[in-house]
Amino acid sequence: MTGKRKTTDELDQPTTRGKLVRLLQTEGELDEMLREARREAESIVAAARADGEERLERCEKELEGIQRGVRQRVEQERDEAIASIRLEARQQTQKLNELDEGAVAELAKYVIERLLGDSAGGEP
Repeated sequence: MTGKRKTTDELDQPTTRGKLVRLLQTEGELDEMLREARREAESIVAAARADGEERLERCEKELEGIQRGVRQRVEQERDEAIASIRLEARQQTQKLNELDEGAVAELAKYVIERLLGDSAGGEP
């Protein structure tokens, strides 16, 4: 048995033409699907970008709020420390102002004796 091979003339022209048309239609449909997929991808990327920018903006605002809070806390602690130092200075000044002349003279004598004793190399 010999195999019969169809020649080009023997091929069914309408069937071949129909398949070619179908192939071209499918290619067109696939091209449209690809374009649609690209549009959807661009839309998704744009939405993701917008969401990312929104999150970044929220984080920046949150960070600014935290920094503002830290600055305020530091300023408050600084002001409290300054007030405490000033209060202590006033209290010490008041104590010194309350010393009588005799106590001041006695303390001055003690300091001078210590200085002279130290410079002479021994105790007074």
